[in-house]
Amino acid sequence: MEKVLKPQRLDAEPGLKTAADEFKHWLRSFEDYLDALSAADLEPDKYKVLTNLVSSQVYRYFADVEDYDSTIGTLKELYVKPKNTIAARHKLLTCEQMTGESVRLATKPRV
Repeated sequence: MEKVLKPQRLDAEPGLKTAADEFKHWLRSFEDYLDALSAADLEPDKYKVLTNLVSSQVYRYFADVEDYDSTIGTLKELYVKPKNTIAARHKLLTCEQMTGESVRLATKPRV
């Protein structure tokens, strides 16, 4: 069962547009994998399993951290960026409904 749930290596660069989505999916898969190992009466060293399931490019971001919870926190800060609420509000306030466009689709600002 554990082999089925084993996630792929995390190899997403943090600056890419899809990196947050890839990280969230990987993290969910990784947590499910750890749960499956625990359910099989295996108590894995979470940090060692984590370092095994990331690429060397990702490992360099937390190489100096030796704690699992701190490492997950570091990765979350790196990949999941907070939304810029000021920019989102500006986009909402400056958008105009185009002819033939429903209210739900009126999210593009008029240039």
